[in-house]
Amino acid sequence: GFEGGADDYVVKPFASREVEARLLALVRRSQLRDGTFMLQVGDLTFNTGTLKVMRGERNIELPPIPLKMLEMLMRHSPRVLTRDVLERALWGDTPPDSDVLRAHLHILRNAVDRKDEKPLIRTLRGIGYQISDESHLG
Repeated sequence: GFEGGADDYVVKPFASREVEARLLALVRRSQLRDGTFMLQVGDLTFNTGTLKVMRGERNIELPPIPLKMLEMLMRHSPRVLTRDVLERALWGDTPPDSDVLRAHLHILRNAVDRKDEKPLIRTLRGIGYQISDESHLG
């Protein structure tokens, strides 16, 4: 299980209280002391308290909207988020008329996925957007 990327596992038979305790421990490890979270996908990390984004050892500076997009994508990774879901999260019920989402995604992708790095951000045409580390997809 660990070689396949698992953080933890339990063997049968198991007590449901043990599984619950292990899940709570995983949540505590991802939550920092001040109540913020450290999100991680592959070698990309995002501290939701300090808004610090790192890809490996490289610091990534992002404007507010691409930063919010990154947080949404990372929180839901590896789930695919539709354009509508992202637009509502960013602009509520009044999304901009033009293709602003695509422009912000371009900024985000250029900052996160450099040519010499494995791409993490994907566009699934006609479906939505996803951030994931391919090695963890089934």
